[in-house]
Amino acid sequence: MTQQLNPHVPRIESLRVKNYRALRDLEIKLTPLTVFLGPNGSGKSTIFDVFAFLAECFTQGLRSAWNKRNRLGELLSRGATGPIEFEIKYRETRDSSPITYHLVIDETPTGPIVAKETLTWRRGKQFGAPYRFLDFENGQGRVISGENP
Repeated sequence: MTQQLNPHVPRIESLRVKNYRALRDLEIKLTPLTVFLGPNGSGKSTIFDVFAFLAECFTQGLRSAWNKRNRLGELLSRGATGPIEFEIKYRETRDSSPITYHLVIDETPTGPIVAKETLTWRRGKQFGAPYRFLDFENGQGRVISGENP
């Protein structure tokens, strides 16, 4: 018996992570069944922690999620310089255009900051720059509200 995927369920299609723990520069495409295999310390659990960290950032705040993981010393990939970056591409439905969420986190002497945060949507198969719903950099930016930009 073959099960069909529900075309109306949102689905994450790809994940990109830079400088987060064991994931120095990772980009993966996610399918309805994605399996992670590898030796201990290769980053399998860290992939799941990316989603936990982001969820905590959204529900409890960046500083709380940051402190829970012992700050930059434990979060930044060994030997890496620069900020931590996350990018998630997903679709609201199977037939909708992809939406991309991009987050860059850095640390200042006073604590963690959202250095950059964007939420973009490419309308149909148009060429050119995608539409930005959210566009922030170092605490400054704009948000576009509404369901149909």
